[in-house]
Amino acid sequence: MKRQHMVLLLGFTLLLITLSSPGIIYSAFHSPFRFLVIPSQQSEAENAINAAQSAINIAYTHLVVADRTGAPIIDLIESLNNAIADLNQARTVYNNMDYTSAITLAGNAQYIADSITEQSQHRRIATLVQLQVQIILAIAVTAIVILVTYLALTRWYKYRKQQRRDLLQMEIRLPDEEDDES
Repeated sequence: MKRQHMVLLLGFTLLLITLSSPGIIYSAFHSPFRFLVIPSQQSEAENAINAAQSAINIAYTHLVVADRTGAPIIDLIESLNNAIADLNQARTVYNNMDYTSAITLAGNAQYIADSITEQSQHRRIATLVQLQVQIILAIAVTAIVILVTYLALTRWYKYRKQQRRDLLQMEIRLPDEEDDES
């Protein structure tokens, strides 16, 4: 049992000597390659990148729907491409272990994607309302044209009918024979 205590004591002493060496402490904390990364910052960067990817997917879906309704989306497509570029840049800096920049770029990409989603929904609704107004207007104009045509034709038909009656009711007067002899 004493031997195990001696080995542990010797191992602990060597560990303390190793950690107290100034060269090791300096290189561990001031190295350009930081091996002591805060796990929460790395996971926060991963979450930000995943959230940005999800927001871009949702924005794309809303753009497709808005395009199918006929809404103008050319400028929104350019903005979505910018968001995708920001997300790709965030992934690049994440791979280079620059988690703060990755979080910032991913947050920017998510913000752009969310605004695209909102704008595409507004444009889709505005286009649908415009289409509904056009359909209602077309139906109203068609109904008015049919009504006016019906009224014009019925008046014309009554007028022609009245003219026939007047013609049939006219008396044809022949000159009397007596009047001709004189």
